Amino acid sequence: MSTLAATLASHAGATATYRRPGAAAVSLTVTISDPTSASEAAALGAVAGLDLTGLDIIIKSADLVIGGAKTTPALGDEIDVVVGTETRTFAVARGDGEAVFRYCDPLRELMRIHVEHVSTA
Repeated sequence: MSTLAATLASHAGATATYRRPGAAAVSLTVTISDPTSASEAAALGAVAGLDLTGLDIIIKSADLVIGGAKTTPALGDEIDVVVGTETRTFAVARGDGEAVFRYCDPLRELMRIHVEHVSTA
C-alpha cells in the first residue's frame, strides 16, 4: 500500500459501511473530500462555508470487497459514514459528466467516488 493511502486512512479517515442493495455490506475507512478546488469555487461564485451537495469519498480500492469479490462502485450503492454521534448516508452518484468513480493514482490503490448526501441520523 502506498504512503498516501496509509496516511489518508490514519489521519483523515472516518468509519463507514458500504452497502449494495441485495448484497452484503462491508466496513471500511473513508475520507470525505470536497471535489471543488478554491479556484473552481470562486469561479462558480461559491460562498465560504456553503454546503455543497456533491462530494467525493476516497477509499482504498482493496477494501471494496462485497460478497467475497473485489468490486467497483455502482449507482444505487450507499455509504454510511459515522461523523461524531451522527451517521450520514451518501448515495453513489455521477459527477458532472463523469463516471461514478475514478482512480486517484496510477497504481489504482485509491478510488474517488462521487456521492450525494441523502440523510443524517
